[in-house]
Amino acid sequence: MVRLNSLRFAEWRILPGMEFGSRVKWWSDGNDRKEAHNGLDLRFYNDPDGRILALDRHAEVPLIYPGLVVRCVPDFLGQSIFVRHGITEAGRRLFTLYGHVVPAAGILNTALPEGAVIAALSEAGNMKVPCHLHISIALMPDSVPPENLGWKMLSENQDVTFLDPREII
Repeated sequence: MVRLNSLRFAEWRILPGMEFGSRVKWWSDGNDRKEAHNGLDLRFYNDPDGRILALDRHAEVPLIYPGLVVRCVPDFLGQSIFVRHGITEAGRRLFTLYGHVVPAAGILNTALPEGAVIAALSEAGNMKVPCHLHISIALMPDSVPPENLGWKMLSENQDVTFLDPREII
């Protein structure tokens, strides 16, 4: 993402509430979330001069690992993209999810290499929540058909295990 968007980048700035497992919202007055955060939110970064900058509202989003784009679903700031990867473990498969984006044309049902542009950040239609990239990584049962993938299914399916993106990326 750094190279793709030509960011003058030193490090990501992760606020309380942006990290995996957090119970607070980073974009509001710190209210509690209904559930623990199942991903990592990226918006702010430090440049080499120590300034705090934010991702452009149309920043391009690259694929973290090679995979097959299997589903795009609406979310409260845009759409979420589900990508299935070749990594399996005990009947479950690794998926990456990219939330609050505008998918690139023609990516659905397409196998793409690492680094391929799959989306751009969507504009913040909800002014309480600024535009940002939400990344979730999960192990999901192979038995779940792509058409059933969605945020509600993820929160209700006990066989889905979310992983901390900072430990994997």
